[in-house]
Amino acid sequence: MRWHAWEPRLRGTSKDGSPYMADELVPRDGPRAQFIGELRTAVEAYLPHIWEVRLMRHACRLMEARKDQVTATRHSDYASQLPIVRASTGTCQSKESINNCVSVIGFKPRDVEVPLRRPAEGTRTARRQTVLIAFGMFDNSYKPDACSFNVQAADLDSILKTGESIHGEWFYRGSRAIR
Repeated sequence: MRWHAWEPRLRGTSKDGSPYMADELVPRDGPRAQFIGELRTAVEAYLPHIWEVRLMRHACRLMEARKDQVTATRHSDYASQLPIVRASTGTCQSKESINNCVSVIGFKPRDVEVPLRRPAEGTRTARRQTVLIAFGMFDNSYKPDACSFNVQAADLDSILKTGESIHGEWFYRGSRAIR
């Protein structure tokens, strides 16, 4: 029987003379029992991961579906980078980027009647919410970390509760928010 498997392959040697290996998908030949054994090992390693991902997605769906009017949920990524697109750059200059902390905040959930694809089928009730997306911009020399995330989170919480910022400058639809 023939199948493909990932195996480390020699790609060269480093400066100190140690071998440099990289994984490559290569064909393998062997009996069916060997293939089943390798497949079973791979599936056993895969199942806990996919189960965890599905459980987390399901938990997020349940949380969003059951939250009340005074609850807001925030999902953040404080390791994203936005490239700065320039018409031209200096010779041998690396592309510039801005470090960014993106937060997506959902609040004020409500049920809305949504028409189905075919008008004859009628409508269905869908859960909608107000969504606010906040971008915390940082210079390329500063990598956002947990401290900057916590400061931004406290600021966003304050804006949602009182309408005023504590730490930073925020802009909404082109005008500066109250500080």
